[in-house]
Amino acid sequence: MDFTFSEKDLEFAREAREWLETNLPASWRRDHMWARAEDPMWVAIAREWQGKLCDGGWAAISWPRELGGRGATVVERWLFEEQMDKVGAPRPIASSGAIDLIGSAILNHGTPEQKERFIRPLLSGGELWCQGFSEPGAGSDLASLRTRAERRGDEFVVNGQKVWTSHADLADWCFLLCRTEMEAPKHKGISLCSST
Repeated sequence: MDFTFSEKDLEFAREAREWLETNLPASWRRDHMWARAEDPMWVAIAREWQGKLCDGGWAAISWPRELGGRGATVVERWLFEEQMDKVGAPRPIASSGAIDLIGSAILNHGTPEQKERFIRPLLSGGELWCQGFSEPGAGSDLASLRTRAERRGDEFVVNGQKVWTSHADLADWCFLLCRTEMEAPKHKGISLCSST
């Protein structure tokens, strides 16, 4: 297997490095500022940095260009992460998990109205999402989920408890796994829901 980078890959890395060095304020670099999510200054900087990444097309680089990405390959995505580390860029506040999981779900299965409502705020850091999977007594055993989402008219009402939800205190939305088909076998009948 050949592990060398193509010239196209290396050009992508150079472009990413140049953009990062031009757009990342020195005071935001990790070697100058180390803050925690509990620090309101960190949250403000992280949201602003997320907006810059979005405006530059770097927030979801593997997404197609017409959706705000760069159509990047897996290798290019890795190279961008490497360049962020080299310049000391803070990690985006809109985690790749939120962008990859809920963002992709909305893009692939959402209505035009849902895409219009959620995609830009997700990519820009205008609205933050957290992930609600683990539960007391279930941990990473998702087949043991007990949180339910029951349809009532045009909505689902969620009842249950989630734990170990990183940055839930900062999030505007939570995407969570819920049992929607109570009679289905335990590895089935689970749906991805969202909640404020």
